[in-house]
Amino acid sequence: MFAGDARGYANMPEHFNGLQYTYFNIRNHDIAIDSGKVLQLDAIKVGPFDVSLPPIDFELIGKAKLDADLHLLKYVHYFKGLWGQTAGINLAVPYLRTKIKVDGEAKVKFGRFSKSIGIDKKGSSEGIGDIAIIVGQGFFGGPSLPCEEFVDWQLDTAMGMTLQVTAPTGEYDRDKYLNEGANRWSFKPELALLHKQGKWWYDFYLNGVFYTENEDYHGNSTLNQDPLWGTEAHASYDILRNLWASVDLAYNWGGNKEVDGVSLDDSQQKLTYGATVKLILGQWDVALRYAQVRDVKQDMKLYDMAYVRFEYGFGPGVKNMIKALKERK
Repeated sequence: MFAGDARGYANMPEHFNGLQYTYFNIRNHDIAIDSGKVLQLDAIKVGPFDVSLPPIDFELIGKAKLDADLHLLKYVHYFKGLWGQTAGINLAVPYLRTKIKVDGEAKVKFGRFSKSIGIDKKGSSEGIGDIAIIVGQGFFGGPSLPCEEFVDWQLDTAMGMTLQVTAPTGEYDRDKYLNEGANRWSFKPELALLHKQGKWWYDFYLNGVFYTENEDYHGNSTLNQDPLWGTEAHASYDILRNLWASVDLAYNWGGNKEVDGVSLDDSQQKLTYGATVKLILGQWDVALRYAQVRDVKQDMKLYDMAYVRFEYGFGPGVKNMIKALKERK
């Protein structure tokens, strides 16, 4: 029951465990930036996680190339929570490599001032990012069942919520423009509604990200940021008993930043759209996703993103449950 993808809030068997590895890439293919427009670097969304980056606004004239790789290791555990519904806990450790290159003029915005990006107009960063944890609880429609009972379960409508807490554990240097850690805490509550009708599944999510201060933002400055709000919708279809595909849509707004009390006037309006395919092979599954992210406010494409994710599931009775499901379908 961890969102970010289609079917993210579907209940799972009691005491089910999962180990995941995700490789994620974003790039923008030398997009042209008009005078006065800003390329914003912020969180990278990977499945249910918002992997934190130190928020930077690059004021660019010319062409910009952004390339980022992310390796994400994750462990998830499901158990019986309140009201007999599925609950879970999810822990992730990211490793990031980020590069940006500008052909033209480039400045980093600091309140009422701007500073040049530096030597050769290049920046790069690589290392362990901020560790994140998600706790989730179902409200109704997703009971926590042992594997032998889960075989007969049919989902109709379910509702639940999660809370992601991201800690400032990543590497951070206040004198660098690009870092792996954000040097601040963030909290992301999310409410979700899931409905299944025949072979179709429909997911709707509403969330917000709340940030603490960064008191070492590029030197001795203090960064404050308003909440970043978001909503998502997914529609997925069962192609085969072990294969489904979805179309995905997300919209984020807000998140205006202040540096030393001076507003950057950079509230976001971002639209993300794409598709996901997931194949389940016994205790293993693999998911592929591609999406584009657009800045609605500035009317420009920000970047393409894609990831591949592998997961291995284990726990009491999991093998017998998988065997029974294969025999019944």
